[in-house]
Amino acid sequence: METEVTVTIAPAPRPLAAIRYELVEYRIALRNLDDTYILTRALAEQRIIDAAGGDKGLGANEGARARALVIGLASDGDYQASAGARRSLTDAIEHLEREVEDARDLRRDVEWAIRARLADALDRRGVTSDDPQRHSDHEFTDAAIDARIRQVDDDPFS
Repeated sequence: METEVTVTIAPAPRPLAAIRYELVEYRIALRNLDDTYILTRALAEQRIIDAAGGDKGLGANEGARARALVIGLASDGDYQASAGARRSLTDAIEHLEREVEDARDLRRDVEWAIRARLADALDRRGVTSDDPQRHSDHEFTDAAIDARIRQVDDDPFS
């Protein structure tokens, strides 16, 4: 008794190529934003240093100066806007990378479903690759399979 199994896999919400293209565009935008971010941070740090009356005005030692810069950057609007835009782009890139992986997983699922259906079809026809009396390796080439498909198409009851 044969049991037919139907595998239904929902298509990807959008083509993998479109996701990859968008990912590349976001990575380019992030590289461009990184240049702006570095400059914006340097300018903000310089404003903080100038407002404190110079490096020594920020603190007595390196640790105190670094802490004062972090506190000053937290209240600098230009720096916060640039850092926020950078974080948003980085988050979007991570989401797109996950979407690419999901699309690849879906494609692999479809490929395995096709292989399973092909194996089932070959099994139902009694085709095995390890039966030397009945079949040889040349019967499993693309040309041999295409010829067999044409033969079945011509006479589906053979």
